[in-house]
Amino acid sequence: EIPLRLVGSEMCIRDRQYTYQEAIDITSPRDNYYRDQIPYIPWHSGSAILNLSYDDWSLNYSFVYVGERYNQQENIEYNYVQPWYTSDISLVKSFRIKSVNLKVTAEVNNVFDQAYDVVLNYPMPMRNYRFGIAIEL
Repeated sequence: EIPLRLVGSEMCIRDRQYTYQEAIDITSPRDNYYRDQIPYIPWHSGSAILNLSYDDWSLNYSFVYVGERYNQQENIEYNYVQPWYTSDISLVKSFRIKSVNLKVTAEVNNVFDQAYDVVLNYPMPMRNYRFGIAIEL
């Protein structure tokens, strides 16, 4: 966590992650796909979460990136899967009513309306919204 203090507020990079993964199939040298990247394992992936807090308000931004990969054992052009990324934003308001703590959340997921499949032919949701209330007694 990397905090950055502003007047009356706090901004921080809550989480960041990068992975380089060379996951190759070494099952049998006789196979056409020997030493090819294993299906659906990207070479590069990463994420970051930024948070800005002020009093009882919190604004969060999340970014996820999954790099190029293949959807079958052979790493040929036909099996190539494009990289994808998503951005999500949430706004949280915390407050207290008598002895009850409440958090009201509004989210916009896939803000830039990216079309992507985690698995071939299983499309993920385009821009979508979620609202929630958490009650702590």
